[in-house]
Amino acid sequence: MKKNILELPPGGLASVPKPDRPRAREGLMTSAGMDYTHIAAACKKSPQYIRYIINDERTGYKYRPVIARLIGFTVSDLWPDTPIQYREAA
Repeated sequence: MKKNILELPPGGLASVPKPDRPRAREGLMTSAGMDYTHIAAACKKSPQYIRYIINDERTGYKYRPVIARLIGFTVSDLWPDTPIQYREAA
């Protein structure tokens, strides 16, 4: 896994307007050298399901910690609306 070269704004993605957060997550994913296929393999899910999670079309609470770890951030950084019980590492 490559070191992520993009920085989050202060306050994580909570400071990014909600409609722009999926695009920001995709940028962070790409800068980390990850794509939907790599993340899907780690989660044992389809790339399309991972895309749904990244784009906020599905909650995917169970997979958010795995995705965040692979990208190099915390769940709170990437999905500030995640309930506390789903922020722990999977």
